[in-house]
Amino acid sequence: GAALGIDDLVRFALVVELPTGSSGAESLGGATPKSIEMQEYSKDDESRVFCRPRLNGEPSRIVWDELWPYLWQWLPPLYRIRDPVVAFSAHRDGFALSTLMRRCDKVAPDVPMLLAAQVRTIGGVEAVVGVFMPAALRTTGGCYQDLAHYDMLGAFACDAYVFRVVGDAAQHSPPEVWHWSGYNALLVHAPRCDSYALAIGGDSLSLCFGGDCVALSFDQALARGSTNSSATFNSPPLLPATGGGVNVAEGEEGGRSRENLSSIQYSIIALEVFELD
Repeated sequence: GAALGIDDLVRFALVVELPTGSSGAESLGGATPKSIEMQEYSKDDESRVFCRPRLNGEPSRIVWDELWPYLWQWLPPLYRIRDPVVAFSAHRDGFALSTLMRRCDKVAPDVPMLLAAQVRTIGGVEAVVGVFMPAALRTTGGCYQDLAHYDMLGAFACDAYVFRVVGDAAQHSPPEVWHWSGYNALLVHAPRCDSYALAIGGDSLSLCFGGDCVALSFDQALARGSTNSSATFNSPPLLPATGGGVNVAEGEEGGRSRENLSSIQYSIIALEVFELD
């Protein structure tokens, strides 16, 4: 067979199963959030350190170095050997959903993608929120993506997740993740962004992740978005309604609160999409 170079050997060496400390039901269902505190390095963190990706090319403006291992350990093991490459950066390519979609169209359809956004609520709370998709982002027209699309690509909708980290690199809450719950098939809605669609839809066009209600949305100008409790990920709003941290009503499965039915609006400071090469 073909000889493997040192980079290939390192990539395969990083395919390790990581103990998460969660129960079997959590690891199979993926509906319960997994919260992990950022701590000083110790031997207990060794498995996470070995799960950090190799970063090539343009550095991220959003994801700080210590956050990458968390985003990577939430991936399926076979995806962890891939490297994140910036496919779209709003600061580099412009704050426009149409440009984001065009950049994603250049990526092979079976390549997974990670979207990360630095956002700020009306109350002044800053956070990094995002979503992992098991295949490249594609326009879905006027409806949500048919999950059979992933089956044909050999990908699995259950690998998708949304995440949040309230704060910044200097001070932040524990990173949290919610995987696809299986409650519905409303994973992603990506509208057409051509001139005709923009003339008809205008400011109403939004990129949406999750349904019943939307976990994350981004408007066509990549200026604003919203988050709400979402059945797709069994997740609460990914941002607090007020300053001072994340408040989740107790007693609700997966942290979803019936008392918080209104979406939380945010402005977008920076946004990046990574292809997992």
